[in-house]
Amino acid sequence: MSAGATAAARLPGALPALEWVTDETRLLRLSQDFSWFSPVLKRQLEGKRAGFINKEFDLMFMEKLVTDPLWVTRYSVPELVELTGTQGVELLNWLTCRGALSGDVTKVHSNYHIPISNTASGLLAMQVA
Repeated sequence: MSAGATAAARLPGALPALEWVTDETRLLRLSQDFSWFSPVLKRQLEGKRAGFINKEFDLMFMEKLVTDPLWVTRYSVPELVELTGTQGVELLNWLTCRGALSGDVTKVHSNYHIPISNTASGLLAMQVA
């Protein structure tokens, strides 16, 4: 058993208050689609906000991750979907990554592109100042 698998096997014992799903049939069903958790979010992902791009907000978000990361915490998930379209919830991943860098950071490189697919693509490299 690998070190990662061993650590994962210890998680239920370390966090006994959580409900751990170990039944393979149930895991497969739950893994197929997140809509069991949020039918509202599923409708939003498939609805009129799908493919929506707000370049101005995206670029502001990227800049604020560097200069004012608390600014980006003011938005709820529904607000992000309204401002950025359904793929905008990925900005939460960006915020999580920024949270891993403590203190001030500097921008090393950034790029923003809207390809034919109508889903914007951003790249932001930062380093601790």
